[in-house]
Order: sequence, then C-alpha cells, then structure tokens
Amino acid sequence: MSALTPLKNIEIYNQDERGGGAIIGINYPLKSDKEIAFCRNFITYSLQQRRNTYHYPKPQEFMEIDRFALFALFSKLTPDNLKVGILYKKGELLAPQRNKLHCLLRQDLGIANEIINKKIFFESRHLFNLSYEWEMFKPSSDYLRHELTELAHEFYPAPKEMIIAINNVCNLKCVMCELHNPELQKNHKNDFF
Repeated sequence: MSALTPLKNIEIYNQDERGGGAIIGINYPLKSDKEIAFCRNFITYSLQQRRNTYHYPKPQEFMEIDRFALFALFSKLTPDNLKVGILYKKGELLAPQRNKLHCLLRQDLGIANEIINKKIFFESRHLFNLSYEWEMFKPSSDYLRHELTELAHEFYPAPKEMIIAINNVCNLKCVMCELHNPELQKNHKNDFF
C-alpha cells in the first residue's frame, strides 16, 4: 500500500495475499501528524476488519451526512447505483428516474426491501450508492473533540443563510425578507405567498 500523502480525494487499492482488495477514499484534511496518524489508524482498522467502514465527525451517530471523510470498501459493491448517481449529477437523469433505477438495481441484486426503501442515510447517499452495508468508525472522544472544534471549518463550514423564527406568524412586512418586503413584492410573479 502506498504511503499517505497530504492530498484530498485519493484512492488506494490494496491487493492482499487472498486476491481481495479494498477501495479507500480519503476526503480528509491531513495538516498535521495527528490527522495523518488518525487516517493510518482508520486504514489499519479497516484492513484488519475487512468490513465496509466509513468515518465522518458527527456529534452523535444518528446524524445524517451528505459526504464522507474516510471510507474503506470491501464488499456488497453496487457500482451500477454509483453510475446512476453520476448520471443524475451530470443532469442526464431526473430525480424520479434516478430513484426508480436505484430501486430496480437493488431488487436485481436481491437486496432486502427495508434497504431498498431506505429513507435515512446516516452513512451518506454517496456511500450508500457504493454499497448498501456500512459500519461507522468511532474515534476516541478526544479525537472527535479535536475534529469538531479544531477541524470544524473543514467539515461544517459556516452557514450561508440563517432564518430564525420567533413565532409561527408572519405579517408579510419584514423589510429584510426577500419574499415579503413590500418593495420586492412588486416583482412577485404569482400569488403563492
């Protein structure tokens, strides 16, 4: 296996003596020896366990994520679902077509209905399209604290917009509101609001 380098989105293919291999994806900041050591630990653990494993720093395990930081893929590969995802991203498929194809491909593989109809993707949709079976890698609480504080800007960039509602009533007159500002309302094309 090649040595880790401080790059993002690299893949390492590791051929073992049994003829099996793994795809390892890294989308992780490797800025210090601490982060490099953590990635090495993840890879070592994954190769020893030989199970599909992923990591993303989450405050709690039931939080959904939309990308990955690290993953190691060994089995239950669903490459056709990945291809469908790529076609959708390129704009060559509409969402209903994508969803139908994902279901059909998973049925063709004999995957259980509770997996086919999965609505919540704790491991991210991107990983779910690679394989339908994942295990979350759990770092030590000290390292997770490091990720969620010192590396928070890498994984959780500042929001571009924040909406705070102090009640559930709208008088349609806030001057800062793009939808209900009296001056901007003149430009509305319909009466939806």
